[in-house]
Amino acid sequence: MRKILFFVLITTFILFVFVLGENPQIKMFEKFKGGTIEPLKNKVVIPFTLKRSHIIQIPVNLKNKKYIFILDTGGMTMANANINDSLKYDTMKTPQENVRMALTDEIRLG
Repeated sequence: MRKILFFVLITTFILFVFVLGENPQIKMFEKFKGGTIEPLKNKVVIPFTLKRSHIIQIPVNLKNKKYIFILDTGGMTMANANINDSLKYDTMKTPQENVRMALTDEIRLG
């Protein structure tokens, strides 16, 4: 009986640490959720280029500089580190430290 009680207590403690503890990845994604969308008053057509029949490239304007990004409706917007370095965004590393993340006030498509 003591072994079972000990096992339950240890398991509860481990779950508590992992679920309610400080998780840097959760904190990072909490910082990046949010944002606002400005409703459009008129219909807009965004020019795009279709590459290899499935890659959609769109022109993007960041801090009055033009770039070509790949449109991925299910993912975060990502840019090469060279773009970030030229735009001087403040960045933070991910918990795995394999990418840096940055926030921007505005992205203009088209």
